Amino acid sequence: MLPRKYRLPSSFFTHKPPHADRVVTTELFVARWYKSNNDFMRVGVVVPNKVISGAVARNRIRRQVHTVINSRGWHKRAGYDMVFYAKPALSDASSSDIEVALDKVFKEKK
Repeated sequence: MLPRKYRLPSSFFTHKPPHADRVVTTELFVARWYKSNNDFMRVGVVVPNKVISGAVARNRIRRQVHTVINSRGWHKRAGYDMVFYAKPALSDASSSDIEVALDKVFKEKK
């Protein structure tokens, strides 16, 4: 799990976020990059109730995304906030599928 410092606060989502600087779409989610003045990246994962109905499953997906980002050290990139919006295909995805999709997102960002 990512330390709290690297997670976006819920207040980021209460107001309309600024226009995304970059959008990357995969089969599992849409990733939006926002510029920030931080020395590190903050990450938010949005899993709507319409996409995955059970709270346990939504939280599991959030933890899986945070764990992959933390283990690969991607949260140490400076100057961005990143939000992942889940797609319905994510409900049937395995951990390895999530890792492949995240690799694709971060490779396209370079």
